[in-house]
Amino acid sequence: MAVDTTTISISDVKALAGFTQKLASVLHPGDVLALNGPLGAGKTTLVQHLGPVLGVAERIVSPTFVLIHDYVSGRMPLVHIDFYRLGPENADSIADEVLSIIHEGKSILIVEWAEYGEWLSPFVTVKLDIAVTGENSRDIVLTAARPEVLQGVLA
Repeated sequence: MAVDTTTISISDVKALAGFTQKLASVLHPGDVLALNGPLGAGKTTLVQHLGPVLGVAERIVSPTFVLIHDYVSGRMPLVHIDFYRLGPENADSIADEVLSIIHEGKSILIVEWAEYGEWLSPFVTVKLDIAVTGENSRDIVLTAARPEVLQGVLA
């Protein structure tokens, strides 16, 4: 993955909405987003804001207990995965299914706790490391494999 990196400061929900609007505008089928950060950092909240911008009509919920949610109502399919319950020692138990989704290239794949699946890193096109900076504020270190992603979110 290329090392085009920037830090985005999110001060509130309005700023998050603006960020997800810009991010959605540069995503393509086949993109893999890796979301990392501590519990409560807002990984699922980010996906809940991103989904509607992509046209997802269904209510987006955390996939922590079911591991994978598919949303097909948007302008492109969205697959939302969470490795948290699997942990680093078991994330590879769903590697075949995840790699199948990646190789198909039809969906945007978003993986929470992506750092638990080291095997995923060669396929990641956008990595978002979320840090809690206040009650409602976050810093997102965004690393992108395509320069136009950073250009789009910084525009």
